[in-house]
Amino acid sequence: MWHGHYWRDVPGKGKRELPLVLLGERKEMTKLEARKKLEAIIENLGLNKKTYLELSTVPAVTFNDVADAWELKRLPHLALSTQTNTPGQMARHLRPFFSALPVESNKTGTVNDWIAGLVKKGLGPKTIRSRKTSFVILRSGCRSRIFPL
Repeated sequence: MWHGHYWRDVPGKGKRELPLVLLGERKEMTKLEARKKLEAIIENLGLNKKTYLELSTVPAVTFNDVADAWELKRLPHLALSTQTNTPGQMARHLRPFFSALPVESNKTGTVNDWIAGLVKKGLGPKTIRSRKTSFVILRSGCRSRIFPL
């Protein structure tokens, strides 16, 4: 049986883990194939990416953090009707789904799941489009550091 090890940082612990991964039977694969399979596993976990260390040492910026900063810094400069309506819409539609998610994890699939949930609630296409626009504005603002935290 081929097996492999790799080091993995654990948030909150001083020591790293060395998990054991079973790669396959020796009869079914060569050593080179086993090594490539282990490299693929490590790649899928994102352990060799530059952002991995940053993610493990710096707490993630959540959607709630960005939304709060946006409401404090950007919302007062918008039209009065926007100042009145947007916080309630965000509290009702955006925050329940995205509040604890790190901003960087909000990908197309996540947004599509959220939209599917809005459709199940019975919201119309125009309503969903306006909520989606609010989400996109907040996400792009955080990524471009328009509203830095």
